[in-house]
Amino acid sequence: MSGHFELISAPDGGYRFRLLDKSGDLVAISVKFPTKRSAAAGIYRVREIAGTGLIHDLSTSRRSEPSHRFRPTQPAQVHSGTHAFQARGATPCTLSGSGRT
Repeated sequence: MSGHFELISAPDGGYRFRLLDKSGDLVAISVKFPTKRSAAAGIYRVREIAGTGLIHDLSTSRRSEPSHRFRPTQPAQVHSGTHAFQARGATPCTLSGSGRT
């Protein structure tokens, strides 16, 4: 599965990044970062954690529900915890030298 990150300007200042899947559908929006450099460091952290990160179940129901759309080759570990992302609107920005928004 491939996808990409987009670095965007937050409407209230600072930067966020979006994670999109190969179809361009939104998967996640980051917290706000004060600088582009700190947002890029956040992307690096997500890349490092994504392969081995645990799933933190914050739903009201802790019972396991079967998934008909996603069947991992190994069972995912599920633990209670906190979210790293929050969904909020953002405005695209152009990265220097990329020519993309």
